[in-house]
Amino acid sequence: IFCLLGLLGYESRLIQQHVFGCLLDLMENPIARLHLLEWRSKDKKKIFNLLIQLWNQEEMKLQVPQEEHGMISNTTHPLNGLNTLNIHSDDIGTAIPEISHNLRAKIYSMFTKLGFDCDDCLSANEKVKLALISKYLDFKIGQVWEEISVELEHEGIRPITPDIECIETSKKVVRRKAEVILEKQKEVIRKKQEVVIDIISKVPN
Repeated sequence: IFCLLGLLGYESRLIQQHVFGCLLDLMENPIARLHLLEWRSKDKKKIFNLLIQLWNQEEMKLQVPQEEHGMISNTTHPLNGLNTLNIHSDDIGTAIPEISHNLRAKIYSMFTKLGFDCDDCLSANEKVKLALISKYLDFKIGQVWEEISVELEHEGIRPITPDIECIETSKKVVRRKAEVILEKQKEVIRKKQEVVIDIISKVPN
């Protein structure tokens, strides 16, 4: 397992995809999870730090807009990047094909098996990003509903009223969840700033 984790440092997307696939299969065994939690990188980082680092790299490649400290910039489409639409050329939407074209779904899957309770080893900016990662599945489902709505409109198909209400409700739910996550992210940064101010105030003039 430690050797596999070492391979994640390679820039090859193919290698990373295979490594994540192997790790997720191995984690069906509870003992494998313990080994992952014991692992440390050369600079003493834990598996949680590595996963968030890889997530950030994926967002950079996709050019996902974000505010300072990595906070959500677009609460309507929190996962969408400027490069997202270039991932797949067919007119069938990108929400589903995108899953196999980057590592975000696999990183989220790793966290679901490892757990999201890892604040003690994370920096403030990593906690900000973890808040987003924890809701990846909700936001991905929101992407799918959004694409269904757009494609129906493009085809000139008007859903029946209950279906329209269902689609609109799903959009509102996703937006509300993104707003909640954004507030959580802001709270993390506020606490960090309060700690810094408190430390500075105790430094003798």
